[in-house]
Amino acid sequence: MSLEKVSNHVTSPAVSAFSITPSDSTTFEATRGIFIGSAGNIKVLFSKDSTAVVLSGLAEGAFYPFSVVRVYLTDTTASNIVGIRW
Repeated sequence: MSLEKVSNHVTSPAVSAFSITPSDSTTFEATRGIFIGSAGNIKVLFSKDSTAVVLSGLAEGAFYPFSVVRVYLTDTTASNIVGIRW
């Protein structure tokens, strides 16, 4: 299997991470996952959608395979959010 094919799967290793500061106006390059450091809710804009959604009850210390381009300040109670790319 080529590296290009492996890199499109969630099981391949992450190659980049960045701290996400929730903002109602800042858009970033799509993630392949999000790590939640402190439990709560997040309001996100998924990379293929045009309407935001609130994801409730996300667990502390959990990884979620979400491709998002924005984490909103409004309605987000989780903290220490990290975007993951590969």
